[in-house]
Amino acid sequence: MCFGGHMKLSAVVPAYNEESAVGRCIESLLNQTRPFDEIIIVDNASTDSTAAVVSSYAARNPSIRLVSESVPGIYHARRAGFDAATGDVLARTDADSVVSPRWAEAIEAHFAGPRGSEYQALTGPGQFGESPPFDPLRKLESRSKLFEKGGEGLKLIGPNMVMSVNAWRDIRDDLIDDNAIFEDADVSLRLLETGHRIWFSPDVAIEQSPRQLRHSPWENRQYLLGGYRLARLRGDRKLLLLSLLDLPFRFVLYTIWWLTYRPWDPETSTWRPHRLFIRLDREHPLISDSRSA
Repeated sequence: MCFGGHMKLSAVVPAYNEESAVGRCIESLLNQTRPFDEIIIVDNASTDSTAAVVSSYAARNPSIRLVSESVPGIYHARRAGFDAATGDVLARTDADSVVSPRWAEAIEAHFAGPRGSEYQALTGPGQFGESPPFDPLRKLESRSKLFEKGGEGLKLIGPNMVMSVNAWRDIRDDLIDDNAIFEDADVSLRLLETGHRIWFSPDVAIEQSPRQLRHSPWENRQYLLGGYRLARLRGDRKLLLLSLLDLPFRFVLYTIWWLTYRPWDPETSTWRPHRLFIRLDREHPLISDSRSA
């Protein structure tokens, strides 16, 4: 896809009951070295004041537009936002994520350059915020060659998902409407199946919320089965085998994350081990529903 003249960039943010987080996300989208041409926030049947918060920003910033989607679920929220967007390139993040100040600039540089015609989908680092000083997985990840130089990727991550509008149109009608699957994996599979390659750029960086990681692996058991469910629904035997082999690894990974993030209090920068033994929703009531994540 070759862009002539000005490239129009659209940011799309699905949001469900994110009144306390969406403002910070919007601020990061506004605070860009290259402004987005439009910022679309999809209110996905929120029961709190998410829509009111977004409307207050939209009243002061003409680039912001509120879109309502009454059918719950990321499939419908993402689709409503991407369909409403008028940009040449669509960049999705989550309402509880914060994008880097050069996010839009790095996206434009990719699609305007020679690599943009070869790689119509783009992603980048999505490291977790509010992290303790000792996070072995974060350090290991940041030292990889992919994080240093970039390269061809196999998968987009949900809060850092970028593609050309043409790529979206090619996959739009063949995505699975099921909240129990890894929706970003489904999008990635369809992109690759339709000939759209994915590039990983260390410059296209965002900070995502670790709130899902504060749940124990047992509490996350339904989420961890997302790859298995996707393979079953796709009827892909190879993917089914890989997802089953991947389950033990994911369980260990989420155990490490849980032991790292659950006891850590980012507000006081202290460890609170007792958090491992209390109900999470009493201390963090907004963590319990991650439908927009």
